[in-house]
Amino acid sequence: MKPGGIILIIDDSSADRRFFKDAIQEIDPSCEVRQAINGVEGLKQLRELTPLPNFIFLDLNMPMMSGQECLAEIMKDDVLKSIPVIIYTTGEYESHKHLVIEGGAASFLSKPWAISDIPVEIRRVLEEVEIRLQL
Repeated sequence: MKPGGIILIIDDSSADRRFFKDAIQEIDPSCEVRQAINGVEGLKQLRELTPLPNFIFLDLNMPMMSGQECLAEIMKDDVLKSIPVIIYTTGEYESHKHLVIEGGAASFLSKPWAISDIPVEIRRVLEEVEIRLQL
């Protein structure tokens, strides 16, 4: 992950937002982490943010607007679709992986159950996405 920058976490779970924020800041303390409680709020922030986030972490299973619906809206926007979106969810939704990758997500991450695994998994996914972006 490049130093600094902005990451937006869109998740209805305050605990998950906190875990992901802490993990991202463990990886890069200079990173600014923004948060949205659902897809509707996330899209609103995305349309108002300057500069745009370097990455978006998007929970798949949320009320109001699912992560898949939010991803579809991001991909419709010529400006926003350039931001790598990393979808994450619990293992029970693992079967949705191919749908979100086909829908434009840069990567898919199953939420680790151990808090200590979160920074490791986030770092792995961010490095994977950055390598793909360089190709």
